[in-house]
Amino acid sequence: MALNDAELVRQIGSGTDRQAEAELFRRMAPRVRLYGLRHMRDEHAAEDLTQQVLITTIEALRAGRLREPEKLASFLLRFPNPEGLTRTQRNGTTL
Repeated sequence: MALNDAELVRQIGSGTDRQAEAELFRRMAPRVRLYGLRHMRDEHAAEDLTQQVLITTIEALRAGRLREPEKLASFLLRFPNPEGLTRTQRNGTTL
């Protein structure tokens, strides 16, 4: 049975579910990569961005920084903005 985004967030939040983290990557990496390609117009930079955004997202989910699990895509897609990445890393903002 496939997990919805909220269930996926809760499982990652437990800090021990590597399969949930892999599923997050499978679902969300194409979106982030496409965003990177559109805005950066560089394949390698888009791949780097995808890795950085997903690592940052998993760390945030493990730390319980997403108050509304059903808003996973919105939470994740705010990170590609370099300002959003810097701000989130600096002070652990939550959505």
